[in-house]
Amino acid sequence: MARGRTNARTAVRSWLRVHTAQVTASRPVTPATADVAECVIHAGAWAPTDGQAILISLSALQQGIVRISDVEAALRMRVNLRRRQLMRCLLNEASEGVQSNAELQFRKECAKRGFPPPRLQNRHSIGSRHRYTDAEFTSTTGRLVMVEIDGVGHMEIGGWHADIVRHNDLAAQTGAVVLRVSAQQLRDEPDRFFDRLGQALNF
Repeated sequence: MARGRTNARTAVRSWLRVHTAQVTASRPVTPATADVAECVIHAGAWAPTDGQAILISLSALQQGIVRISDVEAALRMRVNLRRRQLMRCLLNEASEGVQSNAELQFRKECAKRGFPPPRLQNRHSIGSRHRYTDAEFTSTTGRLVMVEIDGVGHMEIGGWHADIVRHNDLAAQTGAVVLRVSAQQLRDEPDRFFDRLGQALNF
């Protein structure tokens, strides 16, 4: 075949030689990945609002996707990151037991009113079960006061039924005052709930 002509069957120029080689990689070849903590801080930095940044960061921590120490280390490497100070404050709150935006709002409202800091994420052994409470206080008379903060998931039938059982177990077995507040009430009309909490604490 003349130089420059193309073999129609192979669609390769007849004068072109192709050399191939097989090389075994010294280690498995995997797709490029990013560190989880790096993903969390960048997702928080580029979230449209501060509220969404808080939601993203707390969700990752609450679900155990990433550890607080890992996010702290990632932040130390990104001194000019957008919302860096917000996320540092958020990590401090998370280390105190805050696991949701509603719990963060609850702590802020307590501080705003001069209430004692709540004890967060408390465990009680009732029979063969462990029951957890979102927040607890000890009133000025020494009585235990528990607060359950209900997010959207608590509105589902299954969650609502489980909440009733847990509420009754805690009240009957511990003798505590158990108060409930929704995330919506914390956001839209917190005064009404905190007036009741103040009464329970004799504060």
